[in-house]
Amino acid sequence: MAYNLDIEYALGEFVYLVTDPDQFKRLVTGYYVSMDGTVMYEVALASMGSKYYADELSRDKDVMITTQ
Repeated sequence: MAYNLDIEYALGEFVYLVTDPDQFKRLVTGYYVSMDGTVMYEVALASMGSKYYADELSRDKDVMITTQ
């Protein structure tokens, strides 16, 4: 079965995790697609990678959430 994927963030693009109080900049390093076509983004912070849905990421830093 073929899907048209809605890729919101490009590989190599910098994003922010919306729930991160420090608002560290992360790099999109990969995509994961489930059988139903749901896309998760692998993002890296230093040498650690994690997977998130598009709704958990933002191109813009949220200055209201920062702890500093």
